[in-house]
Amino acid sequence: MLQRIDLTGWWQIKFDERDEGARLGWAQQPPADSAPINVPSCWNNVFPDYHTYDGTAWYFKKIFLRADDLNERVTLCFEGVNYRGEIFVNGERIGAHEGGFTSFAFDITRALRANAVNYFAIRVNGEHDEWTIPPKGVDWFNYNGIYRPVYLACTRAAWLDDYTLKTRADGHVSIDVVIGNPSDAQTLSAKIFDALGVLVAEQTITLAGQVTTRVEFTIANPRLWNIGDAYLYTLKLELKDAQGRACDRIEKKFGIREFAVAGQQILVNGKPVHLVGCSKHDEYPLTGRTVTREQLVADYNLYRRMNANFVRLCHYPHSRLEHELLNELGIVSMAEIPLVFLHEQQMTSAGMLEKAKRVIDEILRAEKNETNILFWSLFVECDTHLTTTKPFVREIIEYVRSLDNTRILIMASIRPLEDVTYDDFDVIGVNYWEGWYRNAPIEQCVEWLTALANRFPHKPILITSHGWEGLYGFRSPEERVRWSEDMQAEYLSRLADIFMRFPNIVGEIVWTFADFRVSDWVDSAHPTLYRPRYLERPMQMNHKGMVDFYRRPKRAYYVMRDKFAAWQSRR
Repeated sequence: MLQRIDLTGWWQIKFDERDEGARLGWAQQPPADSAPINVPSCWNNVFPDYHTYDGTAWYFKKIFLRADDLNERVTLCFEGVNYRGEIFVNGERIGAHEGGFTSFAFDITRALRANAVNYFAIRVNGEHDEWTIPPKGVDWFNYNGIYRPVYLACTRAAWLDDYTLKTRADGHVSIDVVIGNPSDAQTLSAKIFDALGVLVAEQTITLAGQVTTRVEFTIANPRLWNIGDAYLYTLKLELKDAQGRACDRIEKKFGIREFAVAGQQILVNGKPVHLVGCSKHDEYPLTGRTVTREQLVADYNLYRRMNANFVRLCHYPHSRLEHELLNELGIVSMAEIPLVFLHEQQMTSAGMLEKAKRVIDEILRAEKNETNILFWSLFVECDTHLTTTKPFVREIIEYVRSLDNTRILIMASIRPLEDVTYDDFDVIGVNYWEGWYRNAPIEQCVEWLTALANRFPHKPILITSHGWEGLYGFRSPEERVRWSEDMQAEYLSRLADIFMRFPNIVGEIVWTFADFRVSDWVDSAHPTLYRPRYLERPMQMNHKGMVDFYRRPKRAYYVMRDKFAAWQSRR
């Protein structure tokens, strides 16, 4: 963008339990009794009386915009509103968006007033049901509100609508660019700089009104981005009009790298890797799902000291800041589509399929150029053991591959021995929960994994989830009581030793890095679907973290630090 006008900071909020704000004219004028709220934030953290509220609330902001502040085209951009957002500018309804974890934007050029006060009203609703993505009943807390940054992006009448960056280990870099409102005699400049700011490649293309164009480079002797050795180049794109005026700009740091699967191995830049780490929710004490770079740095300092090289960003798109940090640190990730706990009725619905594709479009548009993303994880513990769901799964896989053929595709199955969709995925993702939830003896895992390895002898297997609950500070070194830190550490240690016996198991993800909150969602018509007994946890927290909610390491943190080192020393 040519200019960004930040709209974070103080707004006003009014909760609308009776859903009467539209009738009362709040889109035109805020009610007198609205309260201040800082944006971004989660209203659950700000207002104790609305700790579990997931209904409707309205946000209001007035801002004076000078003519010099604006340009020929202005879009209102949101990085995260949970779950639905309806947008009004100066009383005019601009549009609406559904989806709590994806960024979106609306062109508001015509609705703005230059050299005047402009009024923004955002109606937010946090309700979920069985047809939302994710559906109601997921195993995490439903934070609501405008919880990620919001801003105005200003360009000229033509703009850089989208771009797709792809790299190979031989130094080849391609950028497919989409131009909005193109015209004749425009030029596109593409430059790549190394980490010191030295220009290493550039091209200028004259455009003849086309919507799409491709720029290709071959970087001589490239320094590759690797796990634990992050080297970032900077791409700068600039679109100019026939008069030579800048229309729009994009700047992105990226690494040159290449991912692949070969037989039972996962390759990064042509070399096999073992992937070890934890799942991690986008959640913090006091701020909920609103995160800062400082919080992320503190987390990943702990994470790297655990000898983890890989993170599963469960179960939805995470903050842009987190991807930036992972790119800088050389940690690879599994980015997830929030198709979580889907049942047969949802996976045989044409409407759900189309909604899932729209969500995938938004996710890949936002995340496809992130260097760290090794996997797209497409399903989490869905009914992929039923043959009736195979068409849904295959269509999603084909759709993702049509948008991005550079990532490895995986899903996390809760019934691996029964799953009927594994053949369509690149890697076999296994959630193993026979111990904690079914009290199975740990030795059963050997027989269980042997059957799975024999079923898929030519594919890598990744343990996408397993774990044990341990309450921070509860020690029982002799008794090994079920909820103790000691029992958690022993169970995880023994499982890691079992996993490492199998040559086609390429790594493990422990559930989870930090303890996190769960929702107390109840639906009287479907009580077993929306609140099974195992979700009734102490303090409404999931205590499977290697560190607790406040990032205090448990005994398992130190035990798994040694196991992760052992994994990476394997040949």
